[in-house]
Amino acid sequence: MGAADSRLGAPTVFQGQVPLASAGHCYTLALAANGMLRAIAHTPHVGMGVYDGAGNKLCYRQGGENLDCKLTGVAPFRVVTTATNGVDLPHKLTFARLSEPEGCPVVEPQVFGTSPDLSSKVPCRVLRATESAGTPRRRAAEKRSTSRWPASREYRRPA
Repeated sequence: MGAADSRLGAPTVFQGQVPLASAGHCYTLALAANGMLRAIAHTPHVGMGVYDGAGNKLCYRQGGENLDCKLTGVAPFRVVTTATNGVDLPHKLTFARLSEPEGCPVVEPQVFGTSPDLSSKVPCRVLRATESAGTPRRRAAEKRSTSRWPASREYRRPA
């Protein structure tokens, strides 16, 4: 499976079948360590396990649900599919990289009440928001008393 197969905006749909009495199918992912994976089994009777290059299980989920998994450990990472109820059924799977999303249209913050452009059929968006120079910073009220509470501190959003 190549990097283009895991584009968040248009992940490749893999179709397969886990035969009865088999260990399942193994998909090797072209994703880097510390990335975030979303795996989706579009079939309810397929389980998915995510393993690192050393064979350590990182995540597991019964099919029909999203599996969001932090890719810790060493590459290459693999997803193993299994039939969870002994039924020999075809399945569809997608694997999308949530970290460093590709293929998602960029949207800008809009004024409240403005309708967004909904013409794109891509299932994701990237929001690029910047802090303007006029944005007020929050400051705790300063308390001048003899209490044991410390004086106020200024709180800032990280840059």
